[in-house]
Amino acid sequence: MLNEKNFDMAIACFERSGDAYMAKWAKAVSLREDGKRNLKTHKEIAKHSLTEAAKNFLSIGKPDYAADCFIIAGEYIKAGRIYLENFNGTRLEDAGDCFAEAKSWNEAAIAYARAKCVEKCLNACTKAKLFEMGLKLIQELKKENCKSNCGRCDTCQRVKIEVEFLRISATHFHHRKDTKSMMKFVKAFPTLDLVRSFLWNKGYFDELLRIEVANGDFVRAAEVAEMKGDLLLQADMLEKAEKYEEAIKTILFHVQLNSMWGMKNGGWPLRQFPEKNELLGKVKQIAIKSLHHVSKALDCKISILSNESHCNLSEKTEQMILAQKMGNLNFEALSLRKVLDVHICSAAKNFQHEQVGSLLEMNYNSKMLLETGISSITMVSLWNEWKGKLLSSVKSFTELEKRPEKEKDKDKDKAYIEFASEYFGARENRNRSCTVFNSESFWLKDRRVGSLQRQGNCTWISIQNFFMHARKFLLVELFSVGIKVVKKLEEIYLACNNQHCICKGTLILGIYQDLKSLKDGELVRFDQEQRFFEILSPLKTQYENMKEFISCVKVQHAV
Repeated sequence: MLNEKNFDMAIACFERSGDAYMAKWAKAVSLREDGKRNLKTHKEIAKHSLTEAAKNFLSIGKPDYAADCFIIAGEYIKAGRIYLENFNGTRLEDAGDCFAEAKSWNEAAIAYARAKCVEKCLNACTKAKLFEMGLKLIQELKKENCKSNCGRCDTCQRVKIEVEFLRISATHFHHRKDTKSMMKFVKAFPTLDLVRSFLWNKGYFDELLRIEVANGDFVRAAEVAEMKGDLLLQADMLEKAEKYEEAIKTILFHVQLNSMWGMKNGGWPLRQFPEKNELLGKVKQIAIKSLHHVSKALDCKISILSNESHCNLSEKTEQMILAQKMGNLNFEALSLRKVLDVHICSAAKNFQHEQVGSLLEMNYNSKMLLETGISSITMVSLWNEWKGKLLSSVKSFTELEKRPEKEKDKDKDKAYIEFASEYFGARENRNRSCTVFNSESFWLKDRRVGSLQRQGNCTWISIQNFFMHARKFLLVELFSVGIKVVKKLEEIYLACNNQHCICKGTLILGIYQDLKSLKDGELVRFDQEQRFFEILSPLKTQYENMKEFISCVKVQHAV
């Protein structure tokens, strides 16, 4: 009768026969069937029947049937607890499934953890934000990790799940700005590369630096220090890694950056700042440590960057000659500017008056400076040389600004990219942008809002924006210095009252050349060009015979 689902008759028979166990069995089955039948139409009645059925099943030692009744009734927590308490740990996963169905993630996580169901446990831990529990499970299972890291076995698949949990957990504490808790999960990553990637992408450079130093990887520590914007720390790490040449370059880079752009300096002249001489001395110490001597080239770079008030024209000229031999565009430009400044800042009476022949050639060599001192020839020639280097850089920057990254010719552009980096204190990084080490630099004063991106102490600018700002600054600088040269030539012209017409005329030629070069580069204003004719007019009325001078001008400039 029980098999025929005639439950009332079956119960009565079992009771008459004194079989209490089977009577409860039949009653429990009857209640379960009633519950199933009424579940869609009379839900509360159905739940009551299923609950009574579960109690009967429990009373006769059938917890699995009781759990099924609670599951049918939607009482997942009760079902889960039956699995948890009655099967000696053999149905822990089923218990976890029930708790998960009820969204009781705390109980689900505990059950899954006991069952070593890693994926389900970590998912429950994530839902319940029980990150510490998940971390504890991962640490317990760590000894079982695959040694070969094949990526295919169950253990490797489990590790992938663990990594995702650790990433989610670490990100949770990152958003809460709880660095201490975050680092517990970051350090649990199975590989150092994963640790590096997370900390680098989130901008935790201090934490990453400590890890790299602890592992003795000073080269990577130097990279992190650079991203922190701490150039001196980078140099220190490079020195510890025995990368002495790079350490020296980094210190010189820092010195030039602060000399040109620190303390709101406009780029020129090079300024003194605290520890500057000490840092330049450290450069020599590192050179002696690595090479047992300071090379002439390095000594020249140190001298160019230093603020030696006793350095005379002869010494600055020697620096310029050596810089030209080095072929470093940055130090060539700096040394040329230093010698050019000596001319611009000197009184007109101190200028040597040249022979007509040499004047008309408007050419010089460094030997002239060493032998005869400053003159209008040396000034104009130095200006032309310095201007030529900057205009070439401007042209290159214009191309680099417009050219897509993939089309850049690294070999062709290398010298100009290095010049831009050293001169403006910025370095290209892995994100196809530039790290700016002084975001308050004068050359960035006209930047658009939002053109700089900041993260911690770091500031970035796009490659295109960097070259645009560099180009604009150099054009302004060229105009500024060019006008100073014009004014100095005018001063010399006015000071040589007793000089021959040819001498005065050639000074006008120098002014003309200067203004013409500025005009050709679209740097000159109309009023400055007009000044040339104002200077020229009195000379024409004073001297009737200008044929020799005019013929020379025609030959050289087709005027």
